[in-house]
Amino acid sequence: MNLTRLIPRNELRKLAREALEAHPDGIDTRAIAMFVIERKGLDASDRHLRKAIAYKVVQVLRRQETWGEVSRTGNRQGAVMWATQGLDYAANSSTLDFRG
Repeated sequence: MNLTRLIPRNELRKLAREALEAHPDGIDTRAIAMFVIERKGLDASDRHLRKAIAYKVVQVLRRQETWGEVSRTGNRQGAVMWATQGLDYAANSSTLDFRG
């Protein structure tokens, strides 16, 4: 499922970050996907949409994990638990330059 028109570039990263900051103890991938679906006003009963968004959430969070912004804290019923590393992304964004 192509989510490009539903979720513009970088919006999923911001929404996932909001979900993580709202749950300092950690939150699993499925809950983050539901957070995104509810925030965007999409159909939460569509299981294909939930799965597609959860897949994209994992991609985004793995990228943030390599940057040191989030970490995996375990598993809950087969879903990865994620937590923030305490970095303020907005404060550090000016130091990140990806134009390479």
